[in-house]
Amino acid sequence: MIFGARRKKDYSHRNYYKAPYFAKPGEVGELFGYSNFDVGEELEADFAIVDLETSGLTASSCHVIEIAIVRMTRQGKVIDKFETLLAPPDGNVGRPDIHMINASDVSGAPSFADAAGNILAALDGCIAVAHNAKFEEMFLAAEFERLGVRLPKIPAIDTMWIAQMELDILNYKLPTVLAHYGHAIVDAHTAMGDVISISKFLPRILDAVPTQKYPISLEPLPSLPIISRLKPR
Repeated sequence: MIFGARRKKDYSHRNYYKAPYFAKPGEVGELFGYSNFDVGEELEADFAIVDLETSGLTASSCHVIEIAIVRMTRQGKVIDKFETLLAPPDGNVGRPDIHMINASDVSGAPSFADAAGNILAALDGCIAVAHNAKFEEMFLAAEFERLGVRLPKIPAIDTMWIAQMELDILNYKLPTVLAHYGHAIVDAHTAMGDVISISKFLPRILDAVPTQKYPISLEPLPSLPIISRLKPR
């Protein structure tokens, strides 16, 4: 299959979420440079699908308490998986009724600072992928800023935006998009559950739309110490 060949289709009439907390096509944000159909350069790289669970919705005052990353080829082959709970510095895990993470669950888990090297290694050399990727971008940018770690911008795909471009469905939440492709979400609101869900439809939806172009190039990420003391759910 030639991935550069795409059927011609007019996407100019499609609407997408335009509130400040949603990524715009071609936008360069705090950490991510988002794909679009028209402007920028094509990149050949594997994907790093990432999802976070957090102690709240405000990146400046809340923290990442779980992260999962799956590295996957453009053809859909999983290369590696990384996941861990993270102990927030203030001890606040937020709402267990949403993410099912209690304070006792993060006891003994590494902090974001501890696992930063693992996170960077999992993202390095890849195009980041997330569903409503602006959320992941804001929290990752805030956490690395607290550590004083300067990162280059990372090329990224927001599968929520691509779904809005391509699919006519009731809404563009992850379970709805996943159901359109014949799958049911497993372990919803766990970081790895959501990442695996995205991996199930990512190659198919990318095959349906024009080749992605990016406003930034792919640069190496800093190297920090890797730890083995992780704590998956």
